[in-house]
Amino acid sequence: MKLASYGEAVVPIFLELARSDFAPHRENALAILGEMLKQSKHAPRQLPKEMTEEIRGSLVKGANDQEFWVRSQAVRSIGKSGDKDAIPLLERIMETDPGSIPAAGGVTRFPVREEALKAISLIKNDPRRNPM
Repeated sequence: MKLASYGEAVVPIFLELARSDFAPHRENALAILGEMLKQSKHAPRQLPKEMTEEIRGSLVKGANDQEFWVRSQAVRSIGKSGDKDAIPLLERIMETDPGSIPAAGGVTRFPVREEALKAISLIKNDPRRNPM
């Protein structure tokens, strides 16, 4: 949250990290970019529209990453952002994301799908959120 509070000045750094070849860099950058969108909505000085669009694009790209934990973070960040326009994307992810892990009792979990469901609920149920 502290890094996100630096706002516009550090956005280019995190956009670059979101394109890194190293998955943990992508994951962390997407978390911070999502927090920046969230904070910007309530800040006296919001991020410029073109920067907001770049961040959105980065989150959408992250939602299609090859690593499921990066996709999970991107989806979580989209939910934090409150972007109602992202609901169709989240619904598609909730139905089709292939990432799975074995769970107790022989059950298979789909963590990215679970995050998409949480993100949709967060966006739809929080009356304080507005579309970006």
